[in-house]
Amino acid sequence: MANAANMVRAPYEPFLTEPQREALDAALAAKQKAASVKSIVKDALHPHDGRDALHAGRGGKEGDRKSKMGKGSGRTKKGGSGGKYVWGGLMDEEQDDRAMDYNDPNYDSEDDLVVLDAATAVNLGNFKNAVWGIVEEYFNSGDIPEANRCLSELYLPQYGHWFVKHAIRVAMGRKDREREMTSVLLSSLYGDLLSGQQVMKGFVYLVDGLEDLVLDIPNAAQLVAVFISRTIVDDVLPPSFLHQISPEANALSAEVRRSCESHLGARHAAEALLRCWGSGAGLMLNETKASIKSLLAEYKVSGDISEARRCIIGLGVPFYLHELVKQAVTMGLEKESNVPAVLNLLKELSSSGELSQTQLSKGLQRTIDSLGDLELDCPHARQTLSDLIAEGHSQSWLDKQLVSYGAKAPSEVSICCNNQHVPAFKSKISVILKEYLNSSDVKDVQQSLQELEEQGLMHIFVKKAVTIALDGKHKDREAVSLLLAALYPDTIKPEQMAMGVTKLLISAEDLALDVPKAAHMLSLFVGRLIVDDSLPPSFLTAILPSLEDNSLGVSIVRAAGSILAVRHGAERLQNCWQGAPRDTESVRSAMRAALEEYKSSKDATEAARCIVELAVPHYHHELVKQALLMGMAGEDLIPGLMKLLQHLWTTGLVSVTQLIKGFNRVEALLDDIVLDIPRAKKVYGVYKQEAVKCGWMDA
Repeated sequence: MANAANMVRAPYEPFLTEPQREALDAALAAKQKAASVKSIVKDALHPHDGRDALHAGRGGKEGDRKSKMGKGSGRTKKGGSGGKYVWGGLMDEEQDDRAMDYNDPNYDSEDDLVVLDAATAVNLGNFKNAVWGIVEEYFNSGDIPEANRCLSELYLPQYGHWFVKHAIRVAMGRKDREREMTSVLLSSLYGDLLSGQQVMKGFVYLVDGLEDLVLDIPNAAQLVAVFISRTIVDDVLPPSFLHQISPEANALSAEVRRSCESHLGARHAAEALLRCWGSGAGLMLNETKASIKSLLAEYKVSGDISEARRCIIGLGVPFYLHELVKQAVTMGLEKESNVPAVLNLLKELSSSGELSQTQLSKGLQRTIDSLGDLELDCPHARQTLSDLIAEGHSQSWLDKQLVSYGAKAPSEVSICCNNQHVPAFKSKISVILKEYLNSSDVKDVQQSLQELEEQGLMHIFVKKAVTIALDGKHKDREAVSLLLAALYPDTIKPEQMAMGVTKLLISAEDLALDVPKAAHMLSLFVGRLIVDDSLPPSFLTAILPSLEDNSLGVSIVRAAGSILAVRHGAERLQNCWQGAPRDTESVRSAMRAALEEYKSSKDATEAARCIVELAVPHYHHELVKQALLMGMAGEDLIPGLMKLLQHLWTTGLVSVTQLIKGFNRVEALLDDIVLDIPRAKKVYGVYKQEAVKCGWMDA
């Protein structure tokens, strides 16, 4: 229920009353003043100890929190260009749009225009652009069915070998995570979209081009050998394929064949190659833990920090390195002779910036929370941990705040972490939330939560729901906002809702590592919960003492308060995720709005972002139709709208199939359109000429 003050609020008035706003301002000012006093005292008691120079050298502490795993909008990212000491980029040659010389000895007839049927003509250059977007989207989402669907829409089986070659070339320039994803994708597409001959042809082209590849990727021969061996183990390539690699061709081909024979002839080759990119390579939680355990075991034997660092970077999970800290410290607690090796590893990773203070803190805290169990097997674990933390501080790679915190924390074991029901509860709510985002059935969620009978753990549900929504699209965030409002206060009690949001704000820095815009979106979530009466406005003031000074959580509270304090702030928050268009008319309306905005701003990137958020790729032919109709209203609009369609096609958001379908729908309506726009047929002719020129349609 809304409080009395807000129930009589006029629509145009600020959501926060004047006393509420003054209380929040006073609390924020007190928080800032306390932070300033602490900073002055710290500078007086601890003059420069050399750590400032260390942080300055790698971007400072703020740099430690910089996201290395940020997720994009789903569109094709801009390609890099080569890197140090190389000429050009890996894909420069394949994105060259210059005219071809048919007398050139290197001329390849496959780059000519390929006519599929009377309605479609697509050349290899267009196919390459589309595949580039599909591969990038797959690396971001890991959605194999979506990649399969997008490739099916292209319907160019004669270029399947090029897809194999391109996917592997891109993965070779990435980390083990992307390489594992590529191996899984090829195995999934084999027999459906890719034939054995296409896969073999792709690898043959890859081996033939190794001399160019090694300029950008020095270990390209070794990587190609592992890819070939893994594909043979996956039963995609026959073992006889190795005979097609001629060792006499050049030294690199000989190296590839020799490496393949070595991989496949080793003991337990199949099991080893199934984990050639690491056990799961950061794709699954349990497998990532196993990979970390494996690399630590190898490091314990070899003491090779460089190899351990290479394996850690290859996992591509900088947001999960607290697990590395926990396992490494636990390894030291179990056997004191391992402590020097653990200290050296953590020192090197921290000094190089690969391990942030946030991850160190979280890993140590997780170890501290599990000390009760560790002491059953290692009676001296508490003292060993205290000594390890003190040594870390003396070597200047561990913050003193962590030392003092760690020294007193072992006796303060979290009740929540020791609750045996928590892991099972988290697993069940993940399934519930995933099903809800597909079905939008609030009653089903309510019934499922009641069956769990865990009222005291609903704050975990709140945190989990918002965390999943942060990594989704606007429709997912809107769905979660509606769900939380519907579950409050019957299923989720007020104290559980407040506790869940508090945990979100405390962990905001960690969330920002995965989702760069987490702070902004959390401020909208908090504001929306207050507008929906799921949180009281006084929550903003009450939460501040629980947050660290100058933390991201304080900034989120300040931002939420600012939005609520302005006129029409509540209305803006109620529509902060632009709703969730489900029916056809709502989607059409949203598309019209996006086109109208583009007509004014000419910002194709923003228009593409709005279209991605609609999440209706199967209905993009409607967007094509509306764009063509809009252009008929004024000839000056035609170049801009064609430029937009070209941008959407190049980035892979609108497929050739959707473009042709949109054109055909407009052509079928021309007789009716000319009644209102007499020159419609003439304008459509201009459209069609541009489409033929771009390779979307056949003349």
